[in-house]
Amino acid sequence: MLYVSTSAGGRFACAVLCQSTGTGCSPQPVAYYSTAFSEVELGLSECYRAMVGVYLMYEKASAMTMGYPVTILTHHSLRNLLNHGKYTLTSSRLRDYYRLLEQEDVTLARCTTVNPAETLSTSEDGEPHDCVKEAEKYSKLRSDLKALPLKEADLELWTDGSCYRIGNGLVAGYAVVKASGDQFETVKAEIVPQPASAQLAELVGLTEACLLAEGRKVTIYTDSAYAHNVCHLFGAVWRNRGFKKTDGSPIQHHDQIMKLLHAMMKPTEIAIAKCAAHRHDMSRVTKGNIAADEAAKAVTGAKSGHVLLVTHEVTLEDKISMKDVILMQEAVPAVEKQLWIERGASQEASGLWRNHEGLMVAPPDLLGLLIQEAHGQAHVASTSLTEISRS
Repeated sequence: MLYVSTSAGGRFACAVLCQSTGTGCSPQPVAYYSTAFSEVELGLSECYRAMVGVYLMYEKASAMTMGYPVTILTHHSLRNLLNHGKYTLTSSRLRDYYRLLEQEDVTLARCTTVNPAETLSTSEDGEPHDCVKEAEKYSKLRSDLKALPLKEADLELWTDGSCYRIGNGLVAGYAVVKASGDQFETVKAEIVPQPASAQLAELVGLTEACLLAEGRKVTIYTDSAYAHNVCHLFGAVWRNRGFKKTDGSPIQHHDQIMKLLHAMMKPTEIAIAKCAAHRHDMSRVTKGNIAADEAAKAVTGAKSGHVLLVTHEVTLEDKISMKDVILMQEAVPAVEKQLWIERGASQEASGLWRNHEGLMVAPPDLLGLLIQEAHGQAHVASTSLTEISRS
């Protein structure tokens, strides 16, 4: 069976060659064909173009059918068109199409089901576009939202949120500050009602900053990756799916996020820029961020300063003996021990495994303790963690 149709507004002829594989089974696709109509053929009516398409597609498929019986299915009644139609074709073209009817292996039939040839795409289907830009449009809450500071902003604001445990409860607050000469002035700072968190306080602060900039061109700085990503990445996606998670429940802080999304429409132009936290350089952006951080802490009653944590130093040697390490190494599967050997490790007479550098091979059980000890004391990144564990 050869299913034939036109696509791309009638500019292409498409076909799917199918073969029956047994009683009760649907025909299976064997080959796909397509070709563009010539300028002359494009000038024909839709039904005549369908007839041309059948002729062109059969020519392509005949290399595979090799004279075996073929039923050509299309939504047009081509036999009636050839026998009774008013021709706008040359006699040479008509002879070619009539010859198709005379082929002993060809049967023309009306397609009364879904024509699979109609699902084939061509090079002209769809519209050319930049996928990256389209994805950015989908993730933006407003088309002019910027992630970098505006060059000609009427107003620059810094916002931050804070949450601390005081006594038996939590206290959260936010602050919005603006530059006033060389100093920074707190525009608004308030406690966030409980239940609250640092993330919620940061969202409230960003919302208030947007409302304060209504009708103006504003750049808002925040050191919160969460709040920044809500505005630039997740907010539009959450809005499009009704602020619901995959299980249908509301997302966290959905009420405040909805308020933030509405507040972002208030300024005439807006940029929400991410600034680095815990910096101590003398740049204007850092000074503003520090001022917002201190104002947010002040409203919650938290005091800025250094905290000295004194703990009793307990090393792994106090808790784990060399005999324990040997027992841990013995429990390692033989496959992993073979890997140690391939990497240059060897076993001492005492039963302890050491690598080619003479360092003790840490089995998985011991490695977990080493990482916990190193990270817990220093709170360092992976590179430094490796160096501490080696020492």
